[in-house]
Amino acid sequence: MKKSLIEFRTKFLEKLHILLVSQWKILGIPFQEVKAKPSFVIEPEALLLLSLSLFRFYPREFDEVINWLNFHGNIINIQRLKNISKKLDFSSLPILSAVADFLSERQKQPKWKGLTGFANEKKQPLFYNINDFTPFPTFGDTEKAFLKHNYIRGKILLRNNTKEVCNNANNCLTIKLRRLFGVNVRSEIIGYLLLTNGGNSNKIANDCFFLQKTVYEILKELEKGGFIFPTQKGKAKFYKIEKQNWIKLLNVSAPLPAFLNVVKLFYAFDLILKLLLENIEKDTPTFEYLLRKNFIEFTQKLGEADFDFYITTHPSGLSEEEIYNTILKSIDTLLN
Repeated sequence: MKKSLIEFRTKFLEKLHILLVSQWKILGIPFQEVKAKPSFVIEPEALLLLSLSLFRFYPREFDEVINWLNFHGNIINIQRLKNISKKLDFSSLPILSAVADFLSERQKQPKWKGLTGFANEKKQPLFYNINDFTPFPTFGDTEKAFLKHNYIRGKILLRNNTKEVCNNANNCLTIKLRRLFGVNVRSEIIGYLLLTNGGNSNKIANDCFFLQKTVYEILKELEKGGFIFPTQKGKAKFYKIEKQNWIKLLNVSAPLPAFLNVVKLFYAFDLILKLLLENIEKDTPTFEYLLRKNFIEFTQKLGEADFDFYITTHPSGLSEEEIYNTILKSIDTLLN
């Protein structure tokens, strides 16, 4: 295996780990102090989907997320997770099914049942050693909810050690809105309008992963209440919000960060992570072809995510090492 690939794998996993842990810490998981603090608004659904993939190399962090979901999962938007799964094939979806089964059995609530249908056909260990990619040893009894989905792991021990840390920081905007309006489309629309210069129902629906009809109906209600203000642009109405009034109401500071489609951004990282997991032992022209193919899709998703990340050369013209550096730089941009 090429030294450059080994180095990239190590750095990619480390940087991604810092990026995700820094967000979970803000949400109340008592991880060790990390220097990085996300400047973008935390998106719980995107954070969960990417974490369930990456934390297969970090069993402690994985179980801390399960623990958090058990006590604070009420702020997760299940319908949004379903909508995302229909458009983006996150590699963690089968793992999400196992997690949802575990939570539904423990909590005896129907909320999570709708996420249990993503199939994992091959029985496999859930956790892998980050140093050599060998399966993590399993001791004692296995967790039945995960075994039902063909993932082998030990029993999960839950403890209420999470904290309500997410405060008035700007990156907690989504959480604050959900606590004000509930976990619904309305809170997502308000958040989107606060972080952008506005949009029509179709644009908002696509960026927030909801049905256009549902978004349109909520926009009409908000317009009638005088909470948002439309202007006519062609055949469509373009909606804006009076940001200063909402900033004061929500007790957050101005200026708010610019909108970032974190779902698509994290899906871009998931593409690379999945490629590494499936082909890490392959040092062949086939792997280099797959890397380049995935990298092109990776850069496309960065653009769709409204991520201000400029690549001077077309992806097909970059060397393998330049591709590695570009991917790592994209994470550094979020960490700094």
